[in-house]
Amino acid sequence: SNFVKRSMRELASLANAALQLQKNFRGRVCRRKVLELQQLAIQQAVLGESITDIQRVWRGHKGRQIGLYKRRQRLAIIAQRLFRGHLGRKIAKSENERLEMIRMLYCSALQIQCVWRAK
Repeated sequence: SNFVKRSMRELASLANAALQLQKNFRGRVCRRKVLELQQLAIQQAVLGESITDIQRVWRGHKGRQIGLYKRRQRLAIIAQRLFRGHLGRKIAKSENERLEMIRMLYCSALQIQCVWRAK
């Protein structure tokens, strides 16, 4: 009976030792998984920030390109407007000079005719 009690205690002690080993092993595995998940979360956060940075830089670049294109387009329109105005004034001046010359020639011809007919 004493032998049986001692055997039962040893068996219980072994069972407790086995449970303690299993508990320690499971705890270690869980802590390792938690650490891996934390590292993965950090990597994803860094990657997410990197992606956001890339998107931010790209969108800024595209925005500046579009702004530059619009500015150049606006400047081209202004240059065209100024050139067309200059050309129009130049043509108008030339036409006015031509009409003034015709008027002057007409008046001169009229005076010559008046003098000629007065004879």
